[in-house]
Amino acid sequence: MSFLPSGLSVFTPMGLWALLALAIPVLIHLFNRSRGRLVRIGHIDLIKQARKLRVTEVKLAQWLLLIIRLGIFLLAALILAGLARPGLESSTEATAYISPAWIRTAQPDQIEDLLARHARVFVLQQGVVALDKAVADEIRQIPLEASGIQNIWPSLAERLSHEHHGGSVEVYATDHLQQFGTSRPALPGTVKWNITHPASTLQSPGLPASVTIAYDKARKADADTIRAALTSLKAYRIPGLSWEMTISAEITPQQLNSDWLIYLSAQDLTARQLALIKTPVTVLTDTSSEPRANILQYATLPFYPFSIFRLDRITPAHGSGQPVIMSTGGTPVMQMQQAGPARILRFNSRFNPQWSSIAQLPEFPELLLHLMLGEQSRTLAFADARINLAQLQTMNSDRGPDTPLPRRSLQSLLAILLSLLWITERWLSERKEREAR
Repeated sequence: MSFLPSGLSVFTPMGLWALLALAIPVLIHLFNRSRGRLVRIGHIDLIKQARKLRVTEVKLAQWLLLIIRLGIFLLAALILAGLARPGLESSTEATAYISPAWIRTAQPDQIEDLLARHARVFVLQQGVVALDKAVADEIRQIPLEASGIQNIWPSLAERLSHEHHGGSVEVYATDHLQQFGTSRPALPGTVKWNITHPASTLQSPGLPASVTIAYDKARKADADTIRAALTSLKAYRIPGLSWEMTISAEITPQQLNSDWLIYLSAQDLTARQLALIKTPVTVLTDTSSEPRANILQYATLPFYPFSIFRLDRITPAHGSGQPVIMSTGGTPVMQMQQAGPARILRFNSRFNPQWSSIAQLPEFPELLLHLMLGEQSRTLAFADARINLAQLQTMNSDRGPDTPLPRRSLQSLLAILLSLLWITERWLSERKEREAR
C-alpha cells in the first residue's frame, strides 16, 4: 500500500529508496545530545543578568530542527522519485485538434464554421498553437506537398497525456496515411475523428522512375528474377516504373545514373564507373564473397523473418553497433556503404540456387522495394496512400480502465519547499549556536 495520498503518484518508484535517509537526522538527534558545559563565573550577579531559557523552550527548538531536517530529506527523496499529481482538466468545453493538412485543403468557410462551433481549437504541429484566422491564413499559404505532411499522432498523444480534457475531443485531419505514422499506440483518451478525403493527389518524389539491370551473361537467370520482381512492383506499387537490361561490360554513364542500379557481375563497379555517378543512385550488387572490413554501415531487415537466416547483432569485431540484416554463423550477409551520391547495398552471396529461395518468395518484391528506397525515400514513397476511417475509430478500442490518467510533475514546487526548509534549518541552527556561546 502506498503512503502517498490518493491521486498522487511517482514517475520513478526506485527513487523512494532515498526515504531511508530519513534515519540520518533521527540518529543524529538521538546520539548527539548535549551534555552541557562547565562555566566558571566570578559573581552571582552574572547569573541574575543572564537570559532565562526554560527547558521546554530548548527541547521545542530541538524537536523543530529534527522535523525540519526530516522534511528536507523527505522532499529530496520525492524529487528523486518524481512526485506527480493528476493533470488538471483543461476545460469542460469541447476541444478540437486540427492537422495542418486539413487546414490547407479546407475551404475558408469551413475553417470559420469550425472556429464558431468550438471554443478551443489547436493545430497539431510543433508547439500545438491555438488556431485563429491569422494562423489559418499562414498555414494555407504553404502548398500541400508530400514532404510537408506531418505525423500528427505524437503531438496528439502528448497533448492528451499532459492535459485532462473534461469535454469531448475531436480531431480534424485528411486521410493521408503519412499523417498517422507507422506506430500508433493507444491514445490516453477518447477521440472522435473527422476525416476528409481531398481530391488532389500528392506527388511522391521519392519513388524511382528508372531501373538499370546490368548483368554478366552467366547471370541471365538472376536478372530475370529481378525483372519479375520489378514487374510486380510496377503492377501494384509504382505504375510509372521502367527498366532496361544491359550487359555489365556495356553499361553507359546514363544507365549508371538511373534511380536504381542492380549490378549482377563477377566484377565490382570500378572507381571510374563510380566517379561517373552524379545523381543519388541506389546500387544493389552481390559481387563480394567476403564481408568488407571498411564498410561500417549495415542495412536493416524491414519485416520478413527468413527461415535460412537469422537476425543477429554486430559483434565488436564488426565495429558498427548497427543490426545485421541477415547473418549466417555471425557473418553479415548484407552490408551498406555510401560512395559519393551512390548508396550501395552489397550482398555477400549470389542470387544462386543455394539461397535463391529469398528471391523466389512472393514477398520478395516488397522486400526489394523496402531496401532500394532507403529510409527517407520510404517516408515519401506512398505519401498519397489513404487510411481507413474505420481503423482510426477502433484504434482505442483496447484501451482498458487501467490506463493512467495524465500526470503533472511537482518537481518545481518540491524544489521551492526544499529551499525554504533548508533556509529555515540554517537560521535555527545558527541561532542555537549563538545562544550556546
